[in-house]
Order: sequence, then C-alpha cells, then structure tokens
Amino acid sequence: WYQRRVRAAGAGTLILEFKMLGRLVGDPIFESVAERAMDRLWELRNNETGLIGNVYNLELRKWEDPMSGIGAGIDSYYEYLLKSYVLFGNENDLLRFNSYYQSIREHMRQESHPNKPDSPFYYANVQ
Repeated sequence: WYQRRVRAAGAGTLILEFKMLGRLVGDPIFESVAERAMDRLWELRNNETGLIGNVYNLELRKWEDPMSGIGAGIDSYYEYLLKSYVLFGNENDLLRFNSYYQSIREHMRQESHPNKPDSPFYYANVQ
C-alpha cells in the first residue's frame, strides 16, 4: 500500500540521512533527491506566514493539513535544516532555518497576558 501523504518531519529527516548516504557510497543521487525534496517544501510555504503545513498530499499536490506548529509531525523538519548546515555547511539550509525561526517567532509566539510586560509566552499553531 503506497502512502500518498508525507509529514513535514518525515521529509526533513531525509536530508541528513540521504546526504550522508550519498557521501558514504559516493553517489550524489541520494543528496540530490533530498535537496529536491527540501527545495519543494520551501516552495510550498504559506504566503502570509512563510511557514509550511504539517501533512502534504502528493497526489492532490496540496497541504492536507496546512496547520503549522513546532510539535510532532513538523519539528524534525526545522531541526534537520539546522543540523544539515552544521554537518555539511550548506548556507542555504541555515538561511531557510533562520527564515522559519523568524516566522515562528512572528506568527506563533503569543503572550499569555499581552498588556503585561514580561508576561510568559507560548507558541500556538497557525494555518
């Protein structure tokens, strides 16, 4: 049975594994495929928030779950962008991570008491 849906976190984990595999076996196709997947997710960012959804439907070519957050299902995507930069030195991965980080702070960070200075904050999912 072929799954036609992919979670952002699942796609994100491939960047490290496939880049390393390609380098270990000396075949650039693995790294190339991983880079294409990351490029495609970058292209699918929400125009308003600059963030990606949680679940993408490959057959319908649209976000099945457009909700973006920092929890399960999407967290590894962001994490592995930064790890990819650390391991492989790809500046593009760092630029993307920083862009997402800024968007997360801008669109998800919520003050628990907006009228009180230094009030605690939380991160809310956005669509």
